This record gives sequence, structure tokens and C-alpha cells, in this order.
Amino acid sequence: MSKIFDEDKKDEHESYGLVQMNRIDGQFSNLFGTNVDSSSAVALRIKKAYVERGLNKNWIHGNGEYIEVILSPNQFSELLTTMNHGQGVPCTIQHISGKRMEQPPARETEPEQIRAEFKEKVKELDQKMDEFGQKIVTILDKKSILKADRDEIRNHLRMLHREIGANFPFVLKQFNRSTEKIVKEAKSVVDAFVTQTINRAGIKAIKDGGGIVSVPKLESKDE
Repeated sequence: MSKIFDEDKKDEHESYGLVQMNRIDGQFSNLFGTNVDSSSAVALRIKKAYVERGLNKNWIHGNGEYIEVILSPNQFSELLTTMNHGQGVPCTIQHISGKRMEQPPARETEPEQIRAEFKEKVKELDQKMDEFGQKIVTILDKKSILKADRDEIRNHLRMLHREIGANFPFVLKQFNRSTEKIVKEAKSVVDAFVTQTINRAGIKAIKDGGGIVSVPKLESKDE
């Protein structure tokens, strides 16, 4: 019996590769760059490749894996729709050259981080207000207030105004941005779950119907 593939015609090169994307199911928590858990994700794999000649055709095979990464539904959507923008979309590395990477550590969500930072900033402001207040009281207790004293009071008030009028609104803006991001991620997770459920129901209906999907007849009003 003749061989299908001729070993002498096996073509290998360091530049040959295969790229593959699969939608996978499971419980995905703490994916890098995400704030929401998901019941599905997209796995992107890049493998080495070689070519064999047989049956008058070139057959491309995978041979070893360079890297596998996992993307949440929202990250996958961003990857496809934000080309040429920024430094890239976060992903979770699973394997590099066959070596399994550790799972990402649990992290606080962005809103949780901002709340903690805001709490610390309020604490710092309270300390500054107490410090400035004591200095202002000391100045006002003087028998005579000089121009330098008035300038010092103005500087303290300007610093407080800057903290309250500029820095706090910025923190609030960042909080709103992070919550909007979470809502967007959650919507992507829900959309992926709904699409997945519909696809499964459709496949089940086809199997139960023996491979035939019945399409309702559209009746004309003239009939």
C-alpha cells in the first residue's frame, strides 16, 4: 500500500504558522483587564505549522503551540473594532510554548479602587483643612495682620479650592467612566450568553427534527 504523504516532500520553515480562534464555555473569573465574570470566552491560539504533499494536495498541519490567550466577549469585540488604536486589548495568557501560565490573581474592580482612592483623598483633604485652619487662626490672632499674612491666607484658600473644585470632579469623572465600562462589559457577557443559548437551541431543534427545520408558511393577504 502506497503512502499518502511523502516524507521527502514535508515542508517546514520557522515562519510557518496556524492561527485559530474558538469560543469556549466555562466560568471565567479574574480575566486580566476585566471587571465582570463570564460564562464564555474566546481562545486565540498560534501554532507552528508544516506542509505535507499527498493526494495531489498540500496539507497544512499544526506542530506545537507558540501561545494561547483568552479574551472576554467584550475584549474580543474591542479587538475586532478598535484596530490601529492604542497599544492593544488586554488578554489573559494561558500557554507559552506549552508552558501553562498561572491564573491571574483576584483584583478589585475599578470602581472599588476609585472608591478607596477617593476615601483616602477625603482623609488627606480633612488633614489639610485642619492644618490650614490652625494656621489661619494663628494669623488672625495676631495684633496686626501684615500683607504677607493675608497672602498666606489666600494661598491656603486657593489650595483648598483647587482640591475641592478640580481634583474631586476628576475623581468623580473617572468613577463614572469605570462604571460605564463595567456596564458595557456586562452587556457583552449577556449578549454572548443569549447568542450561545439561541445557537444551542437551534442545533437541538435541528437534531430533534432529524436535520430538518420547519419554516412557517407565509400566507398572502390576497389568498
